[in-house]
Amino acid sequence: MVRPANGLLILLVACAAAASGYYALTTKLRQRPLPDAVLVVPSRASFGTVHTRGEVQGEFELFNNSPRTVTVLDVTASCGCAAVELTTKQLPPGARCRGRMKINLKGRYGDQRYQCRIVTDEPFLEPLTFTLSGEVLDKELGEIPFDLGQFPPDVTIREEIRLAKNGYPMARLIAANLTCDAPLVASFDADNTDPEHFHIQITGRTPSKKGPFQGTINVSVRNGPWETARLTVRGNVQSVWEVPADLYLGFVPPGQSVTKELIIKNRFAASRNNPVAVKASAGIEIETGRPWLACDKQAAVGGGAAVVLLKATHPGNAQRGNSEAVLTLRLPSSKAESTEIRDVSIHAVFE
Repeated sequence: MVRPANGLLILLVACAAAASGYYALTTKLRQRPLPDAVLVVPSRASFGTVHTRGEVQGEFELFNNSPRTVTVLDVTASCGCAAVELTTKQLPPGARCRGRMKINLKGRYGDQRYQCRIVTDEPFLEPLTFTLSGEVLDKELGEIPFDLGQFPPDVTIREEIRLAKNGYPMARLIAANLTCDAPLVASFDADNTDPEHFHIQITGRTPSKKGPFQGTINVSVRNGPWETARLTVRGNVQSVWEVPADLYLGFVPPGQSVTKELIIKNRFAASRNNPVAVKASAGIEIETGRPWLACDKQAAVGGGAAVVLLKATHPGNAQRGNSEAVLTLRLPSSKAESTEIRDVSIHAVFE
C-alpha cells in the first residue's frame, strides 16, 4: 500500500520530468530556424532592355523573420563587374535592411544575368540569392580587331573570321563591306544557320610589298543584340625565307680549310599559305664573290629548310687577318617566275 506522502512525492517527480522534457524540446525548437527565417524580397529583378553600356542597378530587401538577431557574414557577386551594397549587416528580430546590386555593362551586349550570394550566421539557413537580369541592345557594337596572321607576298588568301551571336541564334548578317589596303573582299552566307556565330570569309591576294596591312569590315545584322559593328582585320606580309644577315666561320689555320652550315628556312613550311617547296638542288642560286669561299648546296632538312655548306680555304701568305665576303642567294619567290635576292655577310679570320 502506497502512503499519501509517497504518492505526492512520485507525482512531483513526474511533473518535474515532464517540465524538463518540455524545456529541452522548446529549447531545441528555438535553436532551429522558423520557416523563411530570413527573406530576400524580391529574389529576382529585371533592369529591362537598355540601349547603353553604362551602369544599371536593382534593389531588394532582407527581412529577418526569426526570433533572434541575424548577422550577414559574406556577400559575393557572380561577376567582377557587379557590386553589392547593404545598409546594415545586423538584423534584429523583425528588422529589414535595403540592398542594392550595381552592374557595369561596359563591353556587354545581349541577354545578361547576374546573381549575388548572401551568407548569414543562421546555421541551418542556405545562402540567400538575388538575381538581376535584362537585355543590352546597341545600335553599334564598336570596333573589334581580328588578326589574320602572317603571309608571303602576293599569295591567295582564304580566311574566315567568326563573330559570336551572344544568345541570339536567329540573328542574321545582312551586309559585310570590306575596305582594305590589300586586294581583299569579304563575303558571307546569308542563310547560315549556325546558332552561335556569324561567319565572314576573307578572300583575295596579299600585297606584293612586305609589311603590315589592314582593313575595316562594316557589318549589319538583323534580329541581333546590335545593328552594326566595325571589324578591323590585320595581317602582315613577310619574306618567304628566313636567312641570317651574317655568318662567322671562325679562324682558318694556314694550309687548312674551315666548313660551316648556312641554314635557310621557309617561314611558311608548316602553313597552308606555303607558296614554295624547299629543294636542295633546284631553285637556289649562289654567288660567293671571293675565291677563298666555296659553297655546296646540300640535301633539304626537316621543317622546310635547306642547307648551304660553306668552305673557307686559307689563301696563303697573300692574305692574312680578317676577311669578308658577300654571299648572294637567289631564292624561289612566292610569285611565279621570280626570285628573292638575299645577301649574307661571311666573315673569316686567316691566321
